[in-house]
Amino acid sequence: MRRRGLGPVFNLVAALILGATALAAPPAFARNPTVVIDYDTGQVLSAVDAQVPWYPASITKLMTIYLTFEEIAAGRLELDTKLTASEHAAAQPGTRLGLTKGATLTVSEAIHGTILRSANDAAVVLAERIGGSEPDFATRMTARARTLGMSATVFRNASGLTDPQQFTTAADMAVLATALLRDFADRYAVFGAHTMTWQKHQLSNINGLLTSFPGADGLKTGFTCHSGYNIVASARHEGRRLIAVVLGATSLDARKGEVMRLLQAGFTGKIKPEAAATAITQAAAVADARPPAIKPVLPAGCSTEASLPSAAANPLTGWAFSVGNAHQERDARAMLDVAKKALGGDLRGGRPMVVHRLVGALPPYRALIVGFDETRAIATCLRLRRQDVHCVVLNPEQLGSKTAIWN
Repeated sequence: MRRRGLGPVFNLVAALILGATALAAPPAFARNPTVVIDYDTGQVLSAVDAQVPWYPASITKLMTIYLTFEEIAAGRLELDTKLTASEHAAAQPGTRLGLTKGATLTVSEAIHGTILRSANDAAVVLAERIGGSEPDFATRMTARARTLGMSATVFRNASGLTDPQQFTTAADMAVLATALLRDFADRYAVFGAHTMTWQKHQLSNINGLLTSFPGADGLKTGFTCHSGYNIVASARHEGRRLIAVVLGATSLDARKGEVMRLLQAGFTGKIKPEAAATAITQAAAVADARPPAIKPVLPAGCSTEASLPSAAANPLTGWAFSVGNAHQERDARAMLDVAKKALGGDLRGGRPMVVHRLVGALPPYRALIVGFDETRAIATCLRLRRQDVHCVVLNPEQLGSKTAIWN
């Protein structure tokens, strides 16, 4: 582990929180919070509402991984250390590796699952091993955030599932990305890995920027209906590294387009900082952080109302869950019938659907129930699990992905 001076981090905090650095007017990007910094100099190249509190979604997992790397560096964990999933970890909704209570995986598999697949169950397994419990681990996450200079962030879980008291800012996430690159340069490559092997299957990295922007080499995406589409990205060009953060984009394409424009503008000199401030002041730690008022983003397909926008044009929108894969369409439909029966015939507004998708050696027919908002998808899936019916929640990003496996 390599620790260099904290000047660039405190430069960033001073610039964004204390207003010490004057910024050139950025190009006309979206109005959601963004920031771009030069990693090597710590200069802030662009910042829009970078202090505005925001739900982090799965970019929360960057701190989960930071603390995991610390445990490895301290010799308390090794990559081949076996971890066991608790009932709590196995019950995590949303994106998962599909762990069941008592299932085992290595620290390396949990790290890859957390980063590449954004697996909530893997993140919680790491949290419980390191912190004893997820709440205790979250307390440790917040404490580490303070020591890194993230003065406006509070963590409540290891995964990023929406919690009204869990929030961050674009500025703080740039600080965290800087710390990961600085302190764990020897382990950073995992963020740019394109695939991982899990139970003999090759699973792809869900971070589409890696294959969309030349020089992009990692960090993390995140999504919930309340946060919108978030990303913390790093890219290199001609020996120079930039870090960009985008929070609250309203679609996958909007997030990708905005972060690519920000990085391109930074590399080509279309956004430049004014003279850097000479006074560097560390922001005071927030001893008793209060949750700010955050207005949910609610992109298309994420209505909190019982009635959802029509999905006729694209049936794979909103939240959904998978109840299994099959080699024959009739078997996939039988899985849907089992799920419907377990729910007493009431799909809670969801629509059964069989999707044919060839991905590797996996069975090609996917049994899905689509058309939910986040709350209803999670609640309905948990109800099925209590009746021993297989179920995996899919968020709109996963559901809309052309390469998603829905395993």
